[in-house]
Amino acid sequence: MHVFLGDNPWRCDCHYIPRFQSLLLKYKRVIRDLSDIRCSKSSDKKTSLVQISTIPLGNICGDDDVMPISPINIVNLVLLALILLVVGRFLYDWQNFKNTGELPWLSSILP
Repeated sequence: MHVFLGDNPWRCDCHYIPRFQSLLLKYKRVIRDLSDIRCSKSSDKKTSLVQISTIPLGNICGDDDVMPISPINIVNLVLLALILLVVGRFLYDWQNFKNTGELPWLSSILP
């Protein structure tokens, strides 16, 4: 089996290239046109039309690159907040029931 990935406009940024380079190195026996896999033409002189397998990560991943917060991390934070809210409310209701003997409002209206 042979795979040809060259002559495509590959996006060369700090979030994509490290994983793509490791994939290229892992499957270099299968990928037949490794030298033709290059970054797309861009205004950035460091990466424009450069062979991806030979790019030093220091040229792409500078100190000014900030890792964006992915949507899944936002969802995870919201879920964590909701879980903490529910557990906190449960502990509050349990402590209140233990001290006063009153059921929480929701429990008192259910049949």
